[in-house]
Amino acid sequence: MTEASNGFKETEIGPIPVEWEVVRLGELMRSQRLMAQNGFPCGEHNQQGRGIPHLRPFNVTIQGEIDLETLKYIETHRNVTPYLLKPGDIIFNNTNSEELVGKTAYWDHTGDFVLSNHMTILRVLTWKSCSSAPTTRSTSSSCVPIRFEPPNASCGAWRRARPTPV
Repeated sequence: MTEASNGFKETEIGPIPVEWEVVRLGELMRSQRLMAQNGFPCGEHNQQGRGIPHLRPFNVTIQGEIDLETLKYIETHRNVTPYLLKPGDIIFNNTNSEELVGKTAYWDHTGDFVLSNHMTILRVLTWKSCSSAPTTRSTSSSCVPIRFEPPNASCGAWRRARPTPV
């Protein structure tokens, strides 16, 4: 890593602010600072609003925004508590075409929502690296950003996913 005079340093993922560090998700999970939860599998859904909103890959745009215009809902008697999204969660698309794997968004909504099993929740458990938990998507936070790099980095999708402050 090299430091540039403009307050950024070069790293293996490109330039980042000098206060930030590059860490692997696995390292954050082993240190119990981060949790990963697969989405909730459910084959039957409806668009009539019966049940819980079930976010699917098309609900995350390639620009990293949440799109709630077209929601599908699920009715289930299974316990969905572990799958419920919380404000501050990071969600990403874990299956799809090479171009769409790794689509990532910051969840800042309230209410009961779950993800399909084609999505994964990343949730910060401990704010060890930060002065405080962020309340917005601003990159002016002093917190460590997470940039998703899929296990098969050769697909190149991680280059299109923008860093998300956590």
